[in-house]
Amino acid sequence: MASQWIIDAYNFIRQSHYFSSLEASNPEMAKSEFLQYLNDFADLTGEKVVAVFDAYSGTHSQPIQSVNGQIKVIDSRGSYTADEEIILLAQSLKEAAIVISSDREIIRDVIKVGASVLSSGEFERELQKIFLVAEEPDFYPKQGSGGMKVPKEKKKAYRLIRKYQDPQFYF
Repeated sequence: MASQWIIDAYNFIRQSHYFSSLEASNPEMAKSEFLQYLNDFADLTGEKVVAVFDAYSGTHSQPIQSVNGQIKVIDSRGSYTADEEIILLAQSLKEAAIVISSDREIIRDVIKVGASVLSSGEFERELQKIFLVAEEPDFYPKQGSGGMKVPKEKKKAYRLIRKYQDPQFYF
């Protein structure tokens, strides 16, 4: 089964220095630029990406799903939080899920079902490397593992993301 990147959207926005600053002054622009950022990742890599937002209100019994470019956007159903929607989605995808969140409860619950995880900060840092390599592949040599011991629950996410940091991917 193909991997599905599940992004805890407001968690990511509020963990990011850039997006949190933008959200403080213009929340709609922050959301729009964040979705474009994810679209850029999906366009470059071909990965399936879903961004999950808290809807904060409503009585709808199902999550509201829409498509924004290459990514799926989910607003949580009426009485659910984005956290609960992310956990349910990860439970349905199991090992195919790669969850991006810094929320400890989400991380704990999705690891139990076999999902891979990265914190919001780790994901943003690794995406910046992908974007830099895609722009200037000759400048960035292939990276080794650097001897870093990666926890089991992060191995799949790092393995996939590092594939896109290899300049050879773009040729």
